[in-house]
Amino acid sequence: MNKKPTGIEGIREITTKSGESTRKYEITVTLGYNKQSNKQNRISRTVTLPKSIKRKYDIEEWLRAQKRNIRNHLKEYLEKIQFENDPKIITVYNLAKQTLDNKRHSLKYKGKDWYDYLLSIIANSEFGNFQVAKVTNKDIIDFIAYLNEKEHTIAKYKPIIDLQVMLIEKNWTIAEAARKSKLSEATIHSVVKGNSVLQNSAEKIASTLNIPFKKAFALANSKKGLSEKTIFEIRKFLVEIFNFAVKLGTIEECPIIPDVKKSKLQKFTVYDEEECKILIDALKDEEICHRTVIIFLLETGLRIGEAVALLHKDIDFTTKMLHIDKTLKRIRHGGVIENTPKTEYSIRDIIISDATIKLLNEYLEWKKNLFSQLGKNIIPDDRFFVNTLGNPWAPDSMGKYFSKFIKKNGLKPLTLHGLRHSFASIAVANGVEIPVLQSVLGHSKPSITANYYLHPLPSGMKKAAKTMNSVYEKLSE
Repeated sequence: MNKKPTGIEGIREITTKSGESTRKYEITVTLGYNKQSNKQNRISRTVTLPKSIKRKYDIEEWLRAQKRNIRNHLKEYLEKIQFENDPKIITVYNLAKQTLDNKRHSLKYKGKDWYDYLLSIIANSEFGNFQVAKVTNKDIIDFIAYLNEKEHTIAKYKPIIDLQVMLIEKNWTIAEAARKSKLSEATIHSVVKGNSVLQNSAEKIASTLNIPFKKAFALANSKKGLSEKTIFEIRKFLVEIFNFAVKLGTIEECPIIPDVKKSKLQKFTVYDEEECKILIDALKDEEICHRTVIIFLLETGLRIGEAVALLHKDIDFTTKMLHIDKTLKRIRHGGVIENTPKTEYSIRDIIISDATIKLLNEYLEWKKNLFSQLGKNIIPDDRFFVNTLGNPWAPDSMGKYFSKFIKKNGLKPLTLHGLRHSFASIAVANGVEIPVLQSVLGHSKPSITANYYLHPLPSGMKKAAKTMNSVYEKLSE
């Protein structure tokens, strides 16, 4: 075998001894120096040119793309080695990449593009170069302020051609277009509807459709700050990566101090005991499969995803113990997936009350009769909660039902998650200590329970007023 230059630095074509092409190329990439050996960091890879690529221009473009990929792999490898040798000097940006590499499976529902977008925001800021070990809460606040600046640019592109027509002409479905462009179906669906998309996604779509990028997309927005929702999601992501650093031993604790001020996304209406009685009374006319889930959430404080994920074997009627180690979630434009709970602290065993055991036993009798009529058997690995057809509940289906139920009965607006907040507030009002409640709810810190889940109830406020009235009466004597 012989190797001859291609005219592109670091790339040589591999030919036979007679000079015939083998369609194979050797790509060599160098990146910096190894301080210990004082030699260049070098990597060589052999790639095979696809038979579909024939034109000289296309071959050169393909080879350059391969070289970029190999360079990126080398860069990631060197960063990993640096991190393993001295994790204390890792930057925020590199930590974010390490977090995604290790937790991409649990973040997948958000979509790769979304997290690549977050990485680009961090990479393009001064904050991304900060050493993780030296980051303070003030640095986080300054970074959030930077995201709020009017001059902060978000590069999003809007389609200027009818992509629906393009797909029809190519006889492609949304799923096929997603597979060919290596994007999610949700992204393709959104762009077909005319919504703007990140530049990386827009370029992939244009390339897949074989249309020049500038003829397919145009810049959709001018310079402006990020939305409140986007900043909220970025802050959540920062908490995720710093908690990962704590787990690795890079830092002792997360530098982000919880923001006690609730964002608009975190405000919940709660019910007091009197309102809960009215709610339960209204549920008496509902199907037992609906009624049981709602009362169960109110009596246990579980998240709806945790409740509908329960299996028969997760409930011990003898010891009155409930084992929670999974959750169900609906992904956009997809089905329901089973995942691990929100945090490691959400994996827990809790004791349930006699009233809840009675509720579940009544429901279980109904389920046995239903399955007998359907010719089914109940097994330990079956989902515990099902609908009138014997099918497991999806979290969003129960949410839609509850919303309609509240409106139909003219009750004060309340969400399924509001039941969890109501449980917490009523528990504390009746003397349950916050550390105990933290364990029941599956929170990582008592501060989360105290700051986000406890709401002043009318009954408690009346009691406070009565107490203060007695105090002032004594002072007036």
